[in-house]
Amino acid sequence: MLKQPLPGRVRGTLGIVLAATLIGGGTYAAWAAQPARHVAPSATGTSEIQSEFRLTIDGEVVIDTHDSVNSRKHSPWKAEYSMSAGVLKDEIMHPRYKSGETYMMSATKGTQRWLLETTVTANTADTARFQAKISHNGKIVSTPSLVARYGQPAAIQVGEDHALSDAGFKGVRLDFTLSRIASTSAAQAVAKSPDHPAG
Repeated sequence: MLKQPLPGRVRGTLGIVLAATLIGGGTYAAWAAQPARHVAPSATGTSEIQSEFRLTIDGEVVIDTHDSVNSRKHSPWKAEYSMSAGVLKDEIMHPRYKSGETYMMSATKGTQRWLLETTVTANTADTARFQAKISHNGKIVSTPSLVARYGQPAAIQVGEDHALSDAGFKGVRLDFTLSRIASTSAAQAVAKSPDHPAG
């Protein structure tokens, strides 16, 4: 497993847990209360799933795989994330994840710490199930689950929305787009950079 280190306030206690939100007409939600449908990777042709994502906390960009160098330099959060493999091309990181395995994202600033434990599982030929356990300062605050279509943007967010004030959204938000990687592809290839060492 590879780990990407990135130099990185949540005001008050998170009293409102917002719905796991999907963006775009090609996606739909499937809550954890509903029975999960697991399809073996061999049936979907998927052994690994690629994800581009942006993690924001209190409106501040913490990790952005589409701007990995600048997001690292400008974020006040110290953050890292794990993956099974990754390709860095034109300063864009393309993390890859083995279907059904759990990976982590963490972000720390002062006494604040967020931890996201995420699992992406091949669901059908066109979709994958995304599950997460989100913790704030050691306390689990949400366990969202949804099904997303490959190639379509999706998002989850947990926190409080202060839309009528200048405070804006306070909490954590993860925007992501999943892509299927066929089991016959060379998914094990890893491109490394001095700025993104394996750990």
